[in-house]
Amino acid sequence: MLAQAHQLKEVLLYMARVDIVIPEPSAQYEEENQRQISQSLRTMQDKLNTTYQQELKNEQDAFNYFLS
Repeated sequence: MLAQAHQLKEVLLYMARVDIVIPEPSAQYEEENQRQISQSLRTMQDKLNTTYQQELKNEQDAFNYFLS
């Protein structure tokens, strides 16, 4: 049970926090609204990719420190 809690704690440490507002679609199709939604999704994708890469680097650095 304790090992499972430890594993869960590790998983929570690696979750990214994303503070991006994605606009609600309007009732009528509006090109500008669709552009805003698309841009928000691209921003979220970039932020998640960047955060994930940094977490991998931090994990590798910690592992290398442990081995040295």
